Amino acid sequence: MRGETIPGLSASFIQESWLPLRQMSRPYRLVNVNDRSNRRGFSPVGVIRWSIAFLFLSFSLLQNNAQEPQQQTDVQQAQSQTQPSQTPQTPAQRTAVRGMVINSATGEPLARALVAIEGDANSAKLTDGEGRFEFANLAAGPQVFSIKKPGFSGENSGVDRGVDLIMGGELERNVIVTPDMGELTFALTPDSAIRGHIELSTGDPAENIIVQLIRKNIVNGRAQWSDVATTKTNSSGNYRFAGLSTGTYMLHTLPSKDAETIVVASNDANSIHLPVNGFPATYYSEAHDFLSGAQIQLKAGEEVQANMNLTLETFHPVVVNVPRAEAQVDKAAQAQNSHMEMIAITDESGNSAPYQADYNKEKHQITTQLPDGIYIMYLSGLENMASTQDVSSHLRMGAITFAVEGHAVNNLSLPIGPVDPITVHLRLPDSVLRQSGSGRNAAPPVFVNFAHANGPAQDMSQFGSAMLESITFIPGTAGRYWANATPERSGVCVGSFTAGGADLAREPLVLSPSAAPPPLELTLRDDCAKLTLDLPFGASFIMPGIETSYSVYVVPDFDSAATVSPMTLRASSGASATLESLTPGNYHIYTFTSPREFEYHNPQVLQEFTGQAVTLGPSSAIEVALELPEK
Repeated sequence: MRGETIPGLSASFIQESWLPLRQMSRPYRLVNVNDRSNRRGFSPVGVIRWSIAFLFLSFSLLQNNAQEPQQQTDVQQAQSQTQPSQTPQTPAQRTAVRGMVINSATGEPLARALVAIEGDANSAKLTDGEGRFEFANLAAGPQVFSIKKPGFSGENSGVDRGVDLIMGGELERNVIVTPDMGELTFALTPDSAIRGHIELSTGDPAENIIVQLIRKNIVNGRAQWSDVATTKTNSSGNYRFAGLSTGTYMLHTLPSKDAETIVVASNDANSIHLPVNGFPATYYSEAHDFLSGAQIQLKAGEEVQANMNLTLETFHPVVVNVPRAEAQVDKAAQAQNSHMEMIAITDESGNSAPYQADYNKEKHQITTQLPDGIYIMYLSGLENMASTQDVSSHLRMGAITFAVEGHAVNNLSLPIGPVDPITVHLRLPDSVLRQSGSGRNAAPPVFVNFAHANGPAQDMSQFGSAMLESITFIPGTAGRYWANATPERSGVCVGSFTAGGADLAREPLVLSPSAAPPPLELTLRDDCAKLTLDLPFGASFIMPGIETSYSVYVVPDFDSAATVSPMTLRASSGASATLESLTPGNYHIYTFTSPREFEYHNPQVLQEFTGQAVTLGPSSAIEVALELPEK
C-alpha cells in the first residue's frame, strides 16, 4: 500500500474528506448573520474539532508511512528518475467487494437477487444460495449499487432521483468503496398482496367483475387517495393484487348490469327508459360510497384476504334535459363545432361514481341508469368553437344534484353556461413588483395546487406569473380541496391564503355545484428567512461502506399553505443544505434515516416524533446542526 494512504482509505478519499473536516470548525449553534455581533468565526469548540481531526489524519499518515517497506520507496525513486519529464498519475485503485442480500422482514438470505453497479452494464451478479455476492475488481470511490429481486422491493434511500412509495421497486444505495471496508449487507422488503372472493346475491359465478385498488399517499403532508391497479375476477369469482408495498389501501368494484335484463331491455325501442337489474359499485366491505368503505393496512410480506358480497339492485332510468339558448350563429356551424360530451357523475361528497351516461346532441338530453342514491351530474364541453379561437371563452359547464329513490327520474333540467372560474388574486410585495419585468428579469411563476380532501379525484393546479394580478382555474367537481402554494422565486414566501375570509391553511376550499367559487387571495412576502442545516460532527465524515442518507422535513408550527418538501443530506454531497424562502415563525425539524411519507399536517402523527425546535425571524439567516435519530 502506498505511503500516502490511510489503511482502507485512498488519497482521493482523503481529499474528498477535507470539506466535512472544514465544516467541523463551524460553531454549531444558531447564528443570525445579520447581527454583527454574531458573525461566523472560529469558535473554541470548532478549533478543538479541527485540531483533533488534523492530528488524527497526520498520525494515520505517519503510521502508514512507517509500515511501508523501504524497498518500495527505492523502487518509486528509481521509476521517477527514469521518467523525469512525465507527470506521475495514480491509477484508479481497485478492490474486491463482498456482501449479502437479506429479507428485511425475516433476516433470511435471499438467493438469486440481482446486484448491479450503476454505469457498468457488465457488472451484474446474482446472489448464491446463501444470499452472497462478490465483485472481484471494483474501482474504489463512490458507487451506486442497485439490488432487485422479483417479489421484493426497496426504498431508494440516498440517491437523488425521487422516491416512488406507491408500488415497490429496486433498492439503490450509495456506497463508498475502499479496500478492506468489510462486507456489505443490503435488505429487500418482501412485497405484499391482497386477494379475495366475490359472491353474488343471485348465486351466479362472479366472473369478470372489475375490481379497483386505491392507495393512501401522503402529498404535501396530507392524506390523498389515488388509483393503483385494476383487475377482473376469474371464473370462480376470485381476484388478487400482488407486488404491493406496505401502506393503506381500499377496494371497490365497478358497477355490473345483469345480462338477462339487458337483453330484455334492448328489444324495446325505448330501452334506455326501462329499469335494469345490476350490481352497484361497492366498496370493501359492502359499502356504496367511499367514506363508508373499510381501509386495509398492509405490512411487509403480508397477504390480506378481502371478500365481498354484491347485492342485485334495480338501476332506474334517469333523463336529464339540457336547455340551450339560441345562439346567433349558423345552425350547421353550431352542430359541427358544439361539443357537449363530457359527462361526470359523483356522489354527494364529490367522489367519482363510476356510472356511464349518454348525451344526445339532437335531443339535448342525457340518459343513464342508476341505483338508489344521491348524485351530482356534470356536463361540460366547448360550444361554437372555431379552431383559431380562445378555448376558455367557449367553455360551458353545468351541474345538477338529484336523488334516485326506487323509481325513474325524469324531466330534470341541467342548464349550461359560461364557467365561473376560480380566481386567485395575488398580493405581491413591493420588491417583487419593482423587479418584475420582461426577459431575464421577469418574476418566476407561483405554483398553486388544490388537492381533493375527501377521496380519489383529480387535482387542480396552475402556474401563475408574479407579474399578473391573478391566477385562474377551471373548477373541478364539487367537494373540499386543500390549497398549497409554492413561489418559484428565491426570497419570496407565502404569507397567507384565504377564500372569502376563510384561512385555507386551516380549512379546505369548498366548491358547490350550485354556487360560484368564493374570491381567493394569496399574499406573498419578501422578508423570508434562510435556514442552513448541517450534519453534526460525527456524521459529516465520508466513511467507507453504505452511506447513510437523512431525509429532513422543516415543518412550521403555525398553519401554513406553503409546500414543505423533504431534503436529503449526506456526507458525500457536502453534509449541508439550505432553505432560502421560509415564512418567518416557529418550526420543528424532523430527521429520518430513510425516505418516508410524513403526514405532518396530522397532529396525531406529529406526536409520535420528537422534532428539533427552531425560530426564524424576518429576514434572518440561521444555521443549525441536525439532531440525528438513532439508527
